[in-house]
Amino acid sequence: MKPDNRNLIIASNIYRASAFVSLVAYFLANPRPGVFAELAILVLTILIARLIRQGYKWTRWFLLGLWVLFLPLYIYELIHSNINVVSELPSMVVSILQLVSLVYLFLPSEETEQETLSELS
Repeated sequence: MKPDNRNLIIASNIYRASAFVSLVAYFLANPRPGVFAELAILVLTILIARLIRQGYKWTRWFLLGLWVLFLPLYIYELIHSNINVVSELPSMVVSILQLVSLVYLFLPSEETEQETLSELS
């Protein structure tokens, strides 16, 4: 599939940026988490970014489902644990980038907007 929606390209680029920030966060972490888990997350993130760029519409619903599933856990962890916010900053940046990417996935394409405007005229 070829994406005709500019928002898909932007969302894919932002999602790839989140993979880069995740990689940087891995090397800044002390002690470092498991390399295989981090590698699996990185590969999955890059694969999803590629699928977004190719225009697969199910990726937006998959990512929305992940956000709905993990957001309460993420908030609970931030509130109830003794985490240093500075040490979790890269993780927060990754989450914010992925949320922005998700928003771009649900924005209508320029062609859809023009069609809607022409129908209203």
